[in-house]
Amino acid sequence: MLLALAGCVSTASKALPADVAANQAQVAPGVYLAGELSQNRIDALAASDVLVVDLRTQAEGTAEEARTLATAGVGYVNLPVSGPSIDPAAVTSLASLLGNREGHDTRPVLLHCRSGNRAGMLYAAHLIDTGVSAEDALEAVDDVVTVDAISEAVKSYAQGR
Repeated sequence: MLLALAGCVSTASKALPADVAANQAQVAPGVYLAGELSQNRIDALAASDVLVVDLRTQAEGTAEEARTLATAGVGYVNLPVSGPSIDPAAVTSLASLLGNREGHDTRPVLLHCRSGNRAGMLYAAHLIDTGVSAEDALEAVDDVVTVDAISEAVKSYAQGR
C-alpha cells in the first residue's frame, strides 16, 4: 500500500545534504538510504526537493512524519516494511518509484526506516531483481546494513529468485 503526499516534480536532480538523516549513504546517483530523519534538517530536505520513502510502520510514527514533511513541502511515500523479511510486493513498489525517477521525476529519493537496515534490505532486493548478485547487492548497501538477519534475508531472497 502506497500513500503519497505533497511534493512536486522537478526536472533536475539536486544533491542531498549529508546530515539530513542518521546512517545516511548514497547508493546510486540520486538514491540515498538512511535511518531516522533529523527533525532539525527538514528545511534541508525541502530545499533538496527530495522524495522521502518511509519504510516504517504506522506504530513507528509515520503519520507525524507525513504531516511534518507535507507542511514543509517535501514529497512523501509510506511503504511499510517489517523486517527482516522481504515482501516481493514492496520490492515491486520500490522499483516503480525508482523507475519514475528514470522517467520524468528526477528528484533525489531518500529511502529510510529507523536504523537504515530495512532501507538497505529493500534496496538490495531491488538490485537483485535487476540482475545484481546477492553479494554485490549487499556490498552496495554495506554502509547501512548492520544486522546479520537482514543480510541473511537478502541472501534468502536471492536464492528464491
